[in-house]
Amino acid sequence: MSKRLPSSVTEQYRLSYVRAVVDHLDDDIIYRLTSYRKTSMSLQPVSFDLLKKRA
Repeated sequence: MSKRLPSSVTEQYRLSYVRAVVDHLDDDIIYRLTSYRKTSMSLQPVSFDLLKKRA
């Protein structure tokens, strides 16, 4: 009963799927890097100021 799809269709589907996964991974990595950079930038000066005030 299962009819095989033309190879071009499956190839197109596989390529689009891989591209979507790679795009998602890139977005995830970029988001993590930017959020990490933001938190490290915003946290460091505050923590240094707090340490100076407490000292």
